[in-house]
Amino acid sequence: MHTNITNTTNHTNNTVRNNNLIDNHCSKERFVELRSRCKLRDAAFSSAKLQKKDAKLIQDFYSAIRIENRDSALSAIASNEGFLKRNSDSFYRYLDNPRWLKPDFDRLTIGYAVPKGKAFEIIRRLKDGDAPEYATAKRTLKKDYYKYSRLIKFKSGNTIRLYLISKNDGVNFRHVKVDFTPSYFSDDELVKFFNWFNELLGSERKRATKDSMITSMENGLQLHNVFAPQILHNSLFGKEEKYNWEIKGKEQPFTQATYDIFKAECGGTIKNKIYCPVSKLFNLIFKERPYTEDDALTVMENISHATRVESVYVYSQRNSAKKYSLLEMERVPCYLNQFDIVAPDSLVEIPIEERVKLMGQRTLSGIERSNTRNLDLTPNSLEAKRLKMLKHYKDIFLNS
Repeated sequence: MHTNITNTTNHTNNTVRNNNLIDNHCSKERFVELRSRCKLRDAAFSSAKLQKKDAKLIQDFYSAIRIENRDSALSAIASNEGFLKRNSDSFYRYLDNPRWLKPDFDRLTIGYAVPKGKAFEIIRRLKDGDAPEYATAKRTLKKDYYKYSRLIKFKSGNTIRLYLISKNDGVNFRHVKVDFTPSYFSDDELVKFFNWFNELLGSERKRATKDSMITSMENGLQLHNVFAPQILHNSLFGKEEKYNWEIKGKEQPFTQATYDIFKAECGGTIKNKIYCPVSKLFNLIFKERPYTEDDALTVMENISHATRVESVYVYSQRNSAKKYSLLEMERVPCYLNQFDIVAPDSLVEIPIEERVKLMGQRTLSGIERSNTRNLDLTPNSLEAKRLKMLKHYKDIFLNS
């Protein structure tokens, strides 16, 4: 029987409001903001409900304070073939049912080619209080290659960063750079920003856009209610890198993210990531602070766990990569539909002890590879949906 938590909104809000987590670590608003940054849903509005026994296993794993307890919790999950099967079913629904598959636009960085004089004019207007409707502009720390930085913050809390006046006069750096996460914003907020920004560019707008350059772009999939340690890279295009977030000031021995890093045909760098957004949230809240098991349980009671799959493109000047302007956004390389992963239901084919090691360290040995199946993340609708999403956003960026 599936747990019904649809009517627990008031209980959930009260839990967040009253728990020591808020007093010791962050306000309720900050918690919601951090949860949003990790793309994690509110547990009360999760579209797929877990069985109580599965939810308990998940909570025991993430709320464990001592490493020994987390080891035990992972062993309990890895040895529970019913859980592994149900978690695999949650994963496969994304591949089998197009309506569940929703690519998102996690980050975009665009350099606009404008003369220094125009960039200084924009700085003067910002100093005079110019800002988009329902937003404010304030100074922030300077970026490496830029002399000035401004943060455009909307009333919703969503932010867009502007960097101005490149310290390097080379055209590749451009004199105005915009850095933001499109998926965080409503269409209305983006229209307001780009109406304002394109007006700032004025007579330089057409040329600045034509000669713009996308230096970073991230498209991803958030697989809600899929336990991240069970979703693993099978084979890699390039070099594997691992990432362990810090909690309580110490790097965790569990690997929460693996990056497959390789070169695209255009010369840019691609990072295909599989990571745990719950671990990322814990890192953001508890990186340097002590916390209790009750604090950890409060986090878990208020979120729906997930797996994050993401393909990141980064322009590489060193490799003389091909440049893509904003007009060519849909042509920027993306390998989201080319992940080669371990079929999650095939983990039951390897011994429990090896399963625990594999799910904790996310390294696949030759023996394990021979005992598991691979699975290409290539649903027919994925690329079409991604391109449709990009077209929607590009229309806003260009036509506001």
